[in-house]
Amino acid sequence: MPPCEHEPLQVHVAGGMLHKLSATLRLVAVSGHGCIMILWRLVFAILLAQPSMVLAEVQLPDLGLSADRILSPAQEQAVGRAYVNQLRTQGQIIDQPIIDEYLNDLGYRLVGSAGSSASFSFFITKDPVINAFALPGGYVGVNAGLILAAQNVDELAGVLAHEITHVTQRHVARAIESMQGRQLATLAAAIGAVLATGGNGDVIGGALSAAMANLAQGQIQYTYANEEEADRLGIMLLHRAGFDPMGMPLFFERLMQSSRYYENEYSDFLRDHPVTSARIAEAKQRVAAMGAARTQRVPHSAEQFALIQALVTTLVTSYEEAATTFKARLATNPDDLGARFGMALLLTNHGSGAQAVHMLLPLVQQFAILPILHLALAQAQASARQPVAALKTYDKALLIFPDDYPLVLAQAQLLIAQDRPAQARAKLLALPVRYQDKPQLMRTLAEANAAMGKRVESHYYLSEYYLLSGEAEQAMEQLRVALAQKEDDDFGKKRAKSRLAEIEKALKEAKKFR
Repeated sequence: MPPCEHEPLQVHVAGGMLHKLSATLRLVAVSGHGCIMILWRLVFAILLAQPSMVLAEVQLPDLGLSADRILSPAQEQAVGRAYVNQLRTQGQIIDQPIIDEYLNDLGYRLVGSAGSSASFSFFITKDPVINAFALPGGYVGVNAGLILAAQNVDELAGVLAHEITHVTQRHVARAIESMQGRQLATLAAAIGAVLATGGNGDVIGGALSAAMANLAQGQIQYTYANEEEADRLGIMLLHRAGFDPMGMPLFFERLMQSSRYYENEYSDFLRDHPVTSARIAEAKQRVAAMGAARTQRVPHSAEQFALIQALVTTLVTSYEEAATTFKARLATNPDDLGARFGMALLLTNHGSGAQAVHMLLPLVQQFAILPILHLALAQAQASARQPVAALKTYDKALLIFPDDYPLVLAQAQLLIAQDRPAQARAKLLALPVRYQDKPQLMRTLAEANAAMGKRVESHYYLSEYYLLSGEAEQAMEQLRVALAQKEDDDFGKKRAKSRLAEIEKALKEAKKFR
């Protein structure tokens, strides 16, 4: 769709929405290219739930790069979180702490090399389609299919760098400026409704699926200049962060060649990230112009990627398919780290923990710097009914990697199973505050408190788990149960009452836009 001329916009909205509509436009400035159609689907989905909106006239502010003053970071986070909650409610997100930590470490290494202060959150979906996308608030999703398609960490980092650059360079904000008045008004109204839900999947859930078939494709498009800029700056991020910048053009080139004559698993990525031979050639020329020198690479980054890729394989393919794949690789190369690790995971998950321990011990000794191997060994020991050995493995690993979230969470879960919930609770509460938005952490805290007889606290944390999962109604029910407990916990009940009031207020506000 060719760009439309920008002109002052007259938007008709209910009086109660005036402030919210004028405050919604910046959110599209932080959407990466892969998420454009996803965000647009969300917008139209929510619009379907607003048939009776009463209208009044308001002049929208000018957009441009002054949009930072229109929508606060907290509101921006709420919009992105709403969609992430929706994905989680639909069971599309893989809540795997190891993979989450890996993607966030990888992503923030790139963000840090950009000198950006923007907040990002990286996560993985179960989708086998090769694609990645960014959402408002810096939420960046990577499909499992993309991780499995990448041949090395540089290719995965190349995709992330491209998405991060679309976010930091405000490409969607620029695209929005060229939209027609009616389109922009519609977008503003819909996003206002998203903000009002506080990310509540119960409010927007049904409309999302219903709207997919009603969406006209191609409402927002990046220009060639946007794509070129994302390539150019993304390559610089890769170079500065210690990755091979050639990973980006080589990955795009392989995908383009593979789908040149027919639709295949790469086609969705290429539709969302239009690639041409000229773009690939330009990117390669930029890499060549940089020369060979680059910053120090992350130790064992290739090994770490191989382990993550093997873990993803076990999560999104059947046991038979994964086992066949790993065995075939081991027959060709007995030292294939990813295949050895993948087979150990399969053995652990299917009741052969002792065999898995035998396979993992030499890997832990060889690559002690990688916490994922320590965690896998401890889980294999627990599966082999060696809980004492497993807890010792966790303790040793946490001396090397203090406050490692996946290690602490897994150890706490084992402590609860071993009837030591107080120790589990203490370890979980000692984690840095940055992990307080993890649903699994909240659920495990709920389990630890329940095992200790702390019913008020248990229901409070279970409420937080549901809230983080986009289930506001269930969250409120847990808080009501907490308040009904006869337990003598004045602080806990006051906290639960305050939290319940917050959620009820948010939902009451959201109902105005139904």
